[in-house]
Amino acid sequence: MAFWSRDSFWWRVTRVLKDKAIERALKFKDTRYTALLVVEFILSMIIVASIVLWLDHRYNAVEFPFNILLFGLSLYAVLHFYNYTAIFRRQRAMKRATSFRIFLLEFLIFAIIAVGGYVYQDPAINTLPYPLNFTLFLVILIPVTFIYINEKFLKPVHGH
Repeated sequence: MAFWSRDSFWWRVTRVLKDKAIERALKFKDTRYTALLVVEFILSMIIVASIVLWLDHRYNAVEFPFNILLFGLSLYAVLHFYNYTAIFRRQRAMKRATSFRIFLLEFLIFAIIAVGGYVYQDPAINTLPYPLNFTLFLVILIPVTFIYINEKFLKPVHGH
């Protein structure tokens, strides 16, 4: 299979991205902040893996109500583990002010992901073929996420 060979384009891109990420990470002055970024990345990948393992019918070996329970437990474990970083984030004043608009955007992102997971799992509703259903999900999610990031992180904080 040429797609997965070690000399293929994708393997070279992966190696270059990995090398660049390591190079950037070694330039960080604050190793605790770098560790926080690594932990956040790993926890994000656990969420992605739990979506694939517990919601995708191709890989899931657990029956319907229990796979949702296991998915919820996986998310709870990730959030519980992420809560251990709260002291570091509080010390670094990494928490931003929140508003009702941010709450609505967070809820909308959650609703899009939840409905997307439900639609993806149910073959009766998921009638689009693979690349199109994923593309539609991203087309719906990206603008809301862009507005959220702009509102939460890029917009100047008033009163500081």
